[in-house]
Amino acid sequence: MASADIDAREVYALARDLTGIGREALPFARQAVAKTCADIKRQASSDPPTGSPVDTGNNSDSISYETRLLATSAIGDVGPTTDYGGYLEDGTEDEYGTSVMAPRPYMGPAFEKYSPGLDAALGLIAERFRA
Repeated sequence: MASADIDAREVYALARDLTGIGREALPFARQAVAKTCADIKRQASSDPPTGSPVDTGNNSDSISYETRLLATSAIGDVGPTTDYGGYLEDGTEDEYGTSVMAPRPYMGPAFEKYSPGLDAALGLIAERFRA
């Protein structure tokens, strides 16, 4: 599954903090991650990149997410499954570094919109389970 390169250092730092509070908190963390992934998917799918000569909706329709629970973390992946989703997000350049297609971000803005909510939810979970 392709995903956008997004700076999520603060979310990852908070997730690392959760590892010290015990496994009983992980299912709650997974729920928070799943809700955030669903929100990002909905936003990115409803606000797709525009400006393509042919906009079939294929990329928007391909956006999906999955979550998994590991021994010490809850993980979520969200993004399009098309092979060109990243090109839409980041744009493309030819071999000379000349822009061929301008970036049309859709995953990044959705992540930026919903990551503060995940940060807050993980913070509440950490407070609840901190010994």
